[in-house]
Amino acid sequence: MISDFDLLDRFTDGDHGALEEIVSRYQKAVFFFILRMVWDETDAADLSQKTFINAFRNIRGFNRRSNFKTWLYRIAINVCKNHFRDDPRRRELNIEGRGGEEGVMPGLERASGKAAVYGRSQSIPRFKL
Repeated sequence: MISDFDLLDRFTDGDHGALEEIVSRYQKAVFFFILRMVWDETDAADLSQKTFINAFRNIRGFNRRSNFKTWLYRIAINVCKNHFRDDPRRRELNIEGRGGEEGVMPGLERASGKAAVYGRSQSIPRFKL
């Protein structure tokens, strides 16, 4: 398997096939990483795409002190933070799910509303926005 650094070198030298290899290597991991933050598949797909666009626009800024996946995840976190900051409506947790389906937190009692969300959310890792 070709290393990430070799693929990045090939990409900066103009090999667009290297870009496709990097995206295919990390797109699923980035998508699920983002999905854990935004809890919406459509938003996660859009934000994953933005993550890769931002990464490749700024590839020359990658200093290789960390591995590429770490750098890519940092970009994904920043993309998600911007997503929540730019649209305050998205700061609300959607416990209903999409289209009336069971929500993203199975077993959450609707009647207890925000109190139930708050109680259950204590075990969820926090991200500083």
